[in-house]
Amino acid sequence: MNSPSRSRMLAWLCAALLSFAGLAIGQDAPTTRRVTTAGAQVQINQIEISEFPKVVIFATVLKDDVPVPGLTAQDFRVREDEVDQEPLTVVPQLTPLSAVLTLDTSGSMKKRLPDAQAAAKRFLTLLQAQDKVQVIRFSRDVKTLYPLGSDRRAAEVAIDGTVARGDTALWDALYASVESLRGVAGRKAIILLSDGVDDDGAGKPLSKRSVADVLALARQVNVPIYAIGLGIDLDELALKKVAGETGARYLNAVEASELTQLYDSIGKQLAGQYTISYTSNLPADGSEHHVQLKAGDSTSMKSYLPTAAMPVAKPVTEQPIASQPETGVPTQELFLAPGKVKLGARLGANTPDLASWSSGKWTILESQADFEGRFKEVAYSFDAQPILTLNEGDYQLQVKLGDASRMVALHVKPGSPAQGTVVLGAGQLRLMARLGPSSPPLQTWSSGKWAILETQSDFEGRYKEVGYSFDAQPIITLNEGNYKLQVKVGDALRIVDLSVKAGEQKSMEVVLGAGQVKLMARLGEGNPPLQTWSSGKWTILEPKVDFEGRQKEVAYSYDAQPIITLLEGDYRLRVKVGDATQETDLTVKAGEQQVEEVDVSAKR
Repeated sequence: MNSPSRSRMLAWLCAALLSFAGLAIGQDAPTTRRVTTAGAQVQINQIEISEFPKVVIFATVLKDDVPVPGLTAQDFRVREDEVDQEPLTVVPQLTPLSAVLTLDTSGSMKKRLPDAQAAAKRFLTLLQAQDKVQVIRFSRDVKTLYPLGSDRRAAEVAIDGTVARGDTALWDALYASVESLRGVAGRKAIILLSDGVDDDGAGKPLSKRSVADVLALARQVNVPIYAIGLGIDLDELALKKVAGETGARYLNAVEASELTQLYDSIGKQLAGQYTISYTSNLPADGSEHHVQLKAGDSTSMKSYLPTAAMPVAKPVTEQPIASQPETGVPTQELFLAPGKVKLGARLGANTPDLASWSSGKWTILESQADFEGRFKEVAYSFDAQPILTLNEGDYQLQVKLGDASRMVALHVKPGSPAQGTVVLGAGQLRLMARLGPSSPPLQTWSSGKWAILETQSDFEGRYKEVGYSFDAQPIITLNEGNYKLQVKVGDALRIVDLSVKAGEQKSMEVVLGAGQVKLMARLGEGNPPLQTWSSGKWTILEPKVDFEGRQKEVAYSYDAQPIITLLEGDYRLRVKVGDATQETDLTVKAGEQQVEEVDVSAKR
C-alpha cells in the first residue's frame, strides 16, 4: 500500500507533466530551433535576388567580434514581411567575393600611410583564390590603381604605389567605389579607410556627391560598405551611418598600428559569412520586401525590391496635353488602371521604349508635398520596364536616367490603360577625347574626368555641375538643352559648348590640344633613371613670373617616373630629389608623347 506522501508526489509529477504538455501544444512557433548562439549578434550583409523567387542572404554571426562557426538551418529563422520562410538552406561553401579596397591618401595620411599599406596588403592574404579585389585611392581626386581582378601581386604593387597628399574627396571616392561594382553579381564588399572628413582644405565639402547619394547607390548596387575610421578627427556619425545602413560595420583605430587587426577582423568576417537561401512565397509585385533574420536572441533586418516580367495586353499609351516650345518635348499626364501596371520610358517622342538601362530609376510620389516642399515616396524600381501595383489615386511619377530626369502627373483610375510611357525629352552622347587632331581617341585613362556644366555662371563666376564621369568614353544621358562640356586629363583642361536634342544619340569628340610627357631623373651622367624615391617631387611651372617674381605652379607629381598630360606650350620643369634641385625648359606639343630626362646632379 502506497503511503500518503508517495501518492501526493505521484500526483504532483503527473500534473507537472500535463501542464508542460499543454504549454508545448499551445506554443505559437512554426518549428523547434536549437539555440546555439547565446550572446552572438547576427547581421544581414547582402541580399541577392538575381534568381528571384530564390532569395540568397549573406550574413555574419559574431560573438565578441569573432564569427560563430558550425551553424545550420535550424539555428536561423527568416521572416519576410512578417511571413516565415521555410525551408531554409545553409550552404557551407561561399561564392567568390568581389572586394574594393578604398584608401584615403590625403595629406593627413602621410605618417600613417605605411601602416595602412601594410594592413591593406595583409587583407589580400585573407582572400580565397577565386576572390577578386580592386584598389582605389583618393585625395583631391579619385583614381583606380588596380581594376577588379585576381592578380594579388599587381594589387600589392598598386597599394605600395600610393602617396599621401592633397585634400579629401571622401564621398566622391565612395560613390565611385560603389559604382565600380554595378553589374557585378554575387558576394560584394567595400572596405573604406579614412582619417578625416570630406574637405577642400578650406573647411568646405570637396565632393560633388553626398552621403545620401552614396547610400542610394549602395542600395541599388546591393553592396555592404565596411568603414574604418582612423584617428579622432573624423566624420564618425556619417561613417557609422554608411556602414550600418548598407549591412556592414564601422570600426575605429585610434592609432595606425591598429589597422592590421581591423582589416584582419573584416577579412575573417567575410570569410565566415553564412549563405542562407530560400524560395520566397511572396509575389514580385514591385513593392519593397522586408527581411528579418534571427539567430538566437539577435535579429537583423534588411530590405530588397523584387521585380518580375509580366505580359501586359493593352498597348502603350501616353497623353500629352500641351507642348513646350522651348524644348519641343511634350508635357505629359499618365492615366493608368488600378492594380498591376507596366511603365516604359523613351528618350524622345518618336524613339522606341528603352528595353534596359544601367543607371535609371522610377519613383512614385504622393501628389501633395509636405510643409517642407517634399513629396513622400510611395514606390520605386530600378528596372527599365517595371511592373508596379498601384491603388486608385493621384501621384507624381519621376523617372531618372543618367543625368536626365522627368516628372509627370500620374492618375490611377478604373478604365485606364494597364501600361504607360514617359518621354524623357533627353539625348544620349558618347564622349571621346583626343590629345591632338591626328591622335586616336583615348581608350582609357587613370586621371581624367568629364563634367557637364550649366551655361550660365553664378555671381562668383562658377558654373553649376549637372553631371560627370570618370570614364574615358562614357555614354551620358542629358535633358534637351545647351551645356558646357569640360574634359580634364591630368593637368590639361578644355571646355566646349554642347547641345543636346531629345531622342538624339550621337558621339562627340573633344580635341584637348595637349601632349603627354614621361619624366625621369638620374643622379649623374651614365647612371640609370631613378625607378622609385621617397623624397622627390616634380613641379611644372609657367615660364613667366608675376609682378612679385614668382612662377605659377601648373602641375606636380611625387612619383619617380610620372606621365603628365599638359596643354601645348612652353613650361619650366623643376625636379627635387632630397636636397638636390634642377630646372630646365619643357616644350609640349599637341598629340605628342615624349620622354624628358633630367640630370639632377648637373650644374646649373
